Amino acid sequence: MTGFVSSKWARVAERVTVSKMTRPRSPLVYSPEYSVQPWPREHRFVMSKFHDLAESLREDGYLTGPHVHVPEYPSESLIESVHESSYVRAFNNGTLDDNKLREIGFRGLWSPELVRRTNLEVAGTVLAAELALESGLACNLGGGTHHAHRDRGSGFTIFNDLAVAAVALLDKGVDRILICDLDVHQGGELLQQHHVKPFPLREGTPCLFYRWDSVDI
Repeated sequence: MTGFVSSKWARVAERVTVSKMTRPRSPLVYSPEYSVQPWPREHRFVMSKFHDLAESLREDGYLTGPHVHVPEYPSESLIESVHESSYVRAFNNGTLDDNKLREIGFRGLWSPELVRRTNLEVAGTVLAAELALESGLACNLGGGTHHAHRDRGSGFTIFNDLAVAAVALLDKGVDRILICDLDVHQGGELLQQHHVKPFPLREGTPCLFYRWDSVDI
């Protein structure tokens, strides 16, 4: 029995290895600027997690090659497709009210580097969504900032990358988008403002799906 199991899993491992060698890798989107440094060690938002994830993938050989994409800095008009212009420009220019920074969780931490990583992260999600349309699957090593409202941030999120990406895809002619929210603290107001239809996977679980139709925008 042991010999049978061993040989069986050896064949499985061989098939997986061959598959990895022959199958094109799905696109990954990442920028080293996703992690702002320096950053307070004691802060609840672990800024280093993006760098740490990238390094783990690099060690396994997944972060090299033509499938890896670096996002370009987005225009303000892209962000303003879902956020109020005054809010976007106040954050980008460093004039955002201190109380609003506190609501985000980043009071006293504004910096040009934070502005860059925030905008690049949104651009990364948009890019990953566009690449997924071409390849079937893509991943941004940042993003998921679903707590941001139209006129303010919340819960360590400044701009809502999911909403921006959804609108960008709808502008490209995509008819329907499904967002699967696995965070125990589910996204809120901005998605609701766009009349997104939320429905839980099953009652009592943190998983929530949002269906976003082109007719809703």
